[in-house]
Formats: sequence, C-alpha cells, structure tokens
Amino acid sequence: ETGDVLLQVGFHILFAKERGAFDEEDVISAVCDKLIKRHTHVFGTDKATAAEDALTVWNKNKQVEKGYTSTHNYVNDVPICLPALLRTEKVVKRAVSRGFDLMTTEELISTIRELAGKDLSSPTDSGALLFFAAYLIKKSGSSPEETLADTTKSFIERMGAVENALKEQSKTFADLSAGELKRLYDETEKS
Repeated sequence: ETGDVLLQVGFHILFAKERGAFDEEDVISAVCDKLIKRHTHVFGTDKATAAEDALTVWNKNKQVEKGYTSTHNYVNDVPICLPALLRTEKVVKRAVSRGFDLMTTEELISTIRELAGKDLSSPTDSGALLFFAAYLIKKSGSSPEETLADTTKSFIERMGAVENALKEQSKTFADLSAGELKRLYDETEKS
C-alpha cells in the first residue's frame, strides 16, 4: 500500500513536470520548508517539552502559514466536503482550541435533553441535536465519528444476534412488538 502511495506521488510529479509546473526537487524542497516552518520547536526558538506543547507550536505555525486572521477564518477553513459528523468534530475542536467554548458539559446535556423533546421532524431542531451531541462527545475527549462508527457496528452485530434468536423460534422481527424487540436487543448486550 505504501508503494501505491509512492506511485501516485511519482505520477503527480511526472504530470506536473510535463506541464512545467514543478519537479521532484520542488516537491522535496517544499516539504522540507513546510517541516521547518511548522516545527519551530525543533528548528527554531520555540520550546516544547511535551507532545502537547509541540502540537500547540505546530498549530500556531500552521495558522500563521495559512494566513488565518481570525478564529472564524480558522474554523471556516474546515473542508465542507468532509462527512458532516467529522466536519462538526473538527469545527468544534478548532473553535474550542481558540477559546470559543459555548457551554459546560452540564449545559450541553441540558440542551440535548431540551432538543430531544422537540419536534425532530424540524431540520433545525434535529440538526442542533446532532451538533450538540457531537460537541458533547468531543468535549468529553472522544471522537464523535469513531464513537458513532463503533456504536453502529455494535448495533448491527446485536441486531444479527436478535435475528438469529428469532430464527430458532421460527419468528421474524414483524412477529414482535417494539418492546419485545427492545428486550431481546438489550439481552444481547449481556451475552
């Protein structure tokens, strides 16, 4: 797989070289310059005694390099093409890292409870519920994207276990009420 990545780099360089845009030396020089500019704790005068300090320096230097003049610019630069949950995670991380942390954990939980009681057919309310749930998860130190992926995987596995249990009884999902399905689903967590 690493060779495939290297092959892609080679192709890009070859195509650019044919157009007169850049060559191998330009690519290597650019990546070296980027490493030096972003790692001033190694190549400059900034100090970093721990990984977290090094990341702080790296982020500061990247923001200068990108020309962010405000927190809004920094947050707004999270690519819109990302999946919505991943983009939300990155937006929240950037906003909070710049001091724009709207709510405490308790306030987020209260807001989520309030939104869950509203009409979720409204895109505004359902979108806000998802956003603040992702905000809470990120604030708690987890990745909303990874957490949701793991929970979805678990849901599928547990649904399969319920389906297998019903097959043994010659039943289908339609033969049970929602409450009965939920009881069987809950039992799969214990096994």
